[in-house]
Amino acid sequence: MATPSTLTYSDYVDQHLMKENVLSEAAIAGHRGEIWAQTSGFPRFPDAEIRNIMQEFDKPGTHRVLSCGGTDHVVVQSIPRILIRTQLPGTDGGVIIMKTIQLLLIGTYNSNPTRSSTIVEDLGNFFVCNGL
Repeated sequence: MATPSTLTYSDYVDQHLMKENVLSEAAIAGHRGEIWAQTSGFPRFPDAEIRNIMQEFDKPGTHRVLSCGGTDHVVVQSIPRILIRTQLPGTDGGVIIMKTIQLLLIGTYNSNPTRSSTIVEDLGNFFVCNGL
């Protein structure tokens, strides 16, 4: 993978998060919710949702409801301070959110949560290793 200075955040969304067509939509955002790059159909995450998501990273456990893009999801995996995976009730879809030092990687998926998580986590780990 190229060093962070050689690609834009939009490049990371397009060339890494969306490359395999596993994620439905994706975004890279700051910890306050400011969007740095996103796919054209990425749902809007209001400021209050981003604040709740940031607080969710400090809560262990699962099966809580978390609003993502205006839709209630159930938290099915939570790794404190690092990763949240949700599921949209009644579907195979959900949201993967990884927190790095400076940003949030958010990917929505309609199926294949395991591969979706791997895609988001791989890019997140790359950013962490590069101080982002």
